[in-house]
Amino acid sequence: PTWTQDGSKVAYIDSSIYAWVLRVDTKLQYALSTPNVDVQELKWSPDGRYLALRTDDDVYIYDTECSP
Repeated sequence: PTWTQDGSKVAYIDSSIYAWVLRVDTKLQYALSTPNVDVQELKWSPDGRYLALRTDDDVYIYDTECSP
């Protein structure tokens, strides 16, 4: 698991290689739309808004404050 600096969110990869974000305050958990590849690393931006997902070939950036 990878926590934001303020501890408000945690991102992790499950055993099926899906990336998840959990908002600690609301217990809202959601899966990220990720490519069907092995994730090598997850890294939060300093403000905890953006999450970078690194694979063997690419880096994907997610805005975790987007509304549906």
